[in-house]
Amino acid sequence: PKLDIEELLVLLKEPANALTGFRRLTEVWRKASPAYAENLFHRFSLAQPTSEALLAAWISEHNTNQSKELEVVIEAAVCLLQYSVRVPAAHGVGTALAKRVLATEMKSVYHSLSTTRTALVKAALSFLASAVALGPAIALELIRVFDFTLKCLPELAQRRNSKQHYDVRHFFTEFVFSFFRLHDQHVAAALVKHKALFAPLFLNIDKDTAAQHRLLLSSIRDHVVRPPFSRVTKIAVLTSTALDALATLLPEEAETAAPGPDGMIPVAQLCVEVLREACSDVTHGIVFPCRTSDAEPLVWTSGEATSNNPVLLRFLQSLSLTTPATAALAVNTLAACPDIAPPLFAKLPLTLDARLSTKWLHNVAVLVRMLQLPPPPLSLRGPFANLAFRIDALLPPCLGRGVLGPALQHPRGLVRHGALVLLTAMLARAAAAVKACDAWRGDVDAIKAYKTAIVETLLRRMPGLEALVALRQAADTAGHYDVEYALLLRVFTLLFEISDNAFALLKFDFGRLLQPKCGLVSLPAALQLPTLRLLTCVAVRWEARGKDEPLSLYGIVIHLWTVTPHAAIRDACRELIAIILQRTCLVSSAEAATWAALAPPATLEDTGDHGHARKKARRGRGKHEWHPVCCSSA
Repeated sequence: PKLDIEELLVLLKEPANALTGFRRLTEVWRKASPAYAENLFHRFSLAQPTSEALLAAWISEHNTNQSKELEVVIEAAVCLLQYSVRVPAAHGVGTALAKRVLATEMKSVYHSLSTTRTALVKAALSFLASAVALGPAIALELIRVFDFTLKCLPELAQRRNSKQHYDVRHFFTEFVFSFFRLHDQHVAAALVKHKALFAPLFLNIDKDTAAQHRLLLSSIRDHVVRPPFSRVTKIAVLTSTALDALATLLPEEAETAAPGPDGMIPVAQLCVEVLREACSDVTHGIVFPCRTSDAEPLVWTSGEATSNNPVLLRFLQSLSLTTPATAALAVNTLAACPDIAPPLFAKLPLTLDARLSTKWLHNVAVLVRMLQLPPPPLSLRGPFANLAFRIDALLPPCLGRGVLGPALQHPRGLVRHGALVLLTAMLARAAAAVKACDAWRGDVDAIKAYKTAIVETLLRRMPGLEALVALRQAADTAGHYDVEYALLLRVFTLLFEISDNAFALLKFDFGRLLQPKCGLVSLPAALQLPTLRLLTCVAVRWEARGKDEPLSLYGIVIHLWTVTPHAAIRDACRELIAIILQRTCLVSSAEAATWAALAPPATLEDTGDHGHARKKARRGRGKHEWHPVCCSSA
C-alpha cells in the first residue's frame, strides 16, 4: 500500500476523512516495507510531533461512543508507539502520546477493555503493551495510574478463541509480560504488588493452544526466571498454584522429543526446562539457598524449624510423582533446597505399601533417587540447626518398620529386592553422614550428639535385624544366592560402618558367610566381593572349620586368594588376610600389610593356567592350612 504524506495530512484535516487517513496509515505500517513505513511515520511525526489529530479523533470517538471508529484510532496510535520503540530518534513522539493518554484518556481505555467488541479489546491491550515498551518511566507511570482492580481483567485472560491466531488471551498475556520484558527490577517490583493480575494466566491452561502454551512458557523463562530479579519478585508470579498449573504440561514419557520443522522445541520439553530452572536453579530460580558458615560452631537448637522454601514445598507435596518428568523435577528440586526434605518426607505423595505393582516399583525408584542425594552438610545454618529437623532430612520418617518390614517378608522376590534397595540407599545415606561427622573439626559434643541420633533413629526405623538374618538363612536353606543375597551383604556392611555395636545382641555367626552350601569359591564374583568386604568389619573365629570342611575359615580365604582370576577379589582377600593376621596376633599391625602384600603362589593372570592354580591350592590343603602363605613367604 502507498500513502503520500501530503495526502495523509489532507485527510486528517477533515474530521469526516480522518478515520480513512488513520486506517490507511495503519495499513502502511503493517503491510508496507519497513523502510517505506518508517519514512512515512517519520514525516508524519515531523508534521505532528504532539499527535494532535490522533488525540482529537480519540476524544471525539470516545465521546460519541463509536466503538468501531475508536478501534481504528487506537490501532493507529499503537503503530505510532511501535514506530517510536523501533526508531530511537522518534522516542519522544511516542512518549508524548503515551503520557497524554495516561493522563486524560484512561476512561476510554477502561471502556475499551470492558466492551464485548473483541477487536477493540485487542487494540486497547496492544496500546498498553506498546506504551510499556517505551521504557521504565512510562511503565511505572502506567502502573501508578492503571486500575488493576477492574472486574474485566480476570475475564480477559479467559477469552479464548481457537479459530483466531491471536485471541484476547494472547494480547492479555503480552500486556502482562511487557513489564517484565524491560528487565527492570523497579518496574517488576511495582507490578508484582498487584498479585491478582497473574493468577488468571494459569487458570484453565489445559484449554490453551500450543502457541499460547509456548508464549506463556517462553515469557516466564526469558523474562521472569532468567533476568536478575529478586526471588520475592519471581515468587509473586510463580506461586505454588502457578507451578501446579505448569506441571500439567509436563510430558508423560521420559524421551526428549526433537525440535519441529520450525525449529521450536515441543511444549512439553519447554515446560520441563522452565520448571527445572525455576525450581532447582539456585542462581536464577526461586530457590532460597540454605546459609552456610563453616566458621561458626555447630550448636543444636530446640526451637521449631521451618523450611526456607514454602512455595516449593507446597508444590512438591501436591505434585503427582507418577511420571519420569515429575519424579526428576522433584529430585532436582530436593537437591537444590534440602531444607524441604523433612516436611516433604512427612507427607510424601508416594504409596509405599508393599505390593508387586508397577506403581510401587516406580515409587521405590523415586525414593531411592532422593536418598542418593548428598546428606545435608554440617555447616548448614537455619532450620538445620534443629537436630530433629536434620535427622528427618537425612532419614525419611516415611521409611519405617511398618514399610520395610512387610516388604522384606513379602513372598515375591521382586518386592524383597525393592525393599533391600531402599534399605541400602537409606544406610548409605546415613553412612555418608557419619563419615562427614568423623571429618568435621568442630564441636565434639555436637558431633557426638548427631552421630548418636543417627544410629538411634536408624535402628528404630529399620526392620528388625532378625528379619535380615532370616533372609540370609533362607538363602542357605534354598542354596540360592542371587542379587538379593548381594544386597543383603551390602546392608550388613553399611550397618557395621555406621555402628560397630549394631549386631552386638544378635546371635549370628558371620563366619557362616564363608560356608554357603555351594562354597565360597563357587559363588559368583559379584557375591564374593561384598562377602569379603563385610568380613573385614565383623568379628569371626577364623580358626573354626565347618562340618566336613577340610579348611578353616582362614584357609577358605587363602584358597580363594590363590585361585581367583579377578584382581579386585584378590585385593579384597589380601586386605582381609592382613586384618586376620593382625587380629590373631600372628604378626604385629605394622607387619600385617607386608605379609599380605606377598603374591599368591599362582594366579590365572600370572600363569595363564587356572587349573594349575587350583592343583597347587589343593596340594596346600592339609593339617596346616596356613601352608600356602608360609610357602610364598619362604
